[in-house]
Amino acid sequence: MLQSMLWTLAGLVTAGGGIVATALFVPSFALFLKAALDFLRSPIGIIVGGIAGAFLIYAAGWIGGDLHGTNTTRAAWRKAQVAAAEAKARSEAAIGREMKADVDAQLEALDRYNKTNDAEVQKHASDNPKTCPCRRATADDIRRLRAIR
Repeated sequence: MLQSMLWTLAGLVTAGGGIVATALFVPSFALFLKAALDFLRSPIGIIVGGIAGAFLIYAAGWIGGDLHGTNTTRAAWRKAQVAAAEAKARSEAAIGREMKADVDAQLEALDRYNKTNDAEVQKHASDNPKTCPCRRATADDIRRLRAIR
């Protein structure tokens, strides 16, 4: 049980226990690990280890984006994207209003044209009541005309 606990602790402390297992069974690696630990205990090793630790923290901060302004840049990008999306929405709304106004004007012109034609047909039919049976074409008339082709 004690051995299992030690292997578990070694697995948690190192990369899956690989360094400790290698140090236990490979003498040259054990000598290298002992030399590295002895160096880190010396005053120069403490300074080098401190510099390496500071570099590690700095690199983690750099990657996280806190030291070189990535968060500020991302915030500016988000702000620009929101502004662009709002401008696009405004532009699409303006285009929609313009298209609706165009369609309304065209439908109004078409309605006026139809009313004018209806008035002319009515006038012609009232002027010539016996000779002109004028009326608008029905769906049946249109089907008959298409069948002629």
